[in-house]
Amino acid sequence: MARQRTPEGPPPPPPVQKLRIRYARRGRLRFSSSRDFARALERALRRARVPMAFSAGFHPHPKIS
Repeated sequence: MARQRTPEGPPPPPPVQKLRIRYARRGRLRFSSSRDFARALERALRRARVPMAFSAGFHPHPKIS
């Protein structure tokens, strides 16, 4: 019997899932800066263990836009 050859090479990339969040800054939150809000959103996603893609480099950052 002949052996079956397995394809060699890099593994396929993981599937990409995009999550769209709609929000409104109301009340006292409207006085915060957009950078403060982005930082709080990033922390909330990390704490919720939402899978995120990270940038390549020495200091990887989550790819959030």
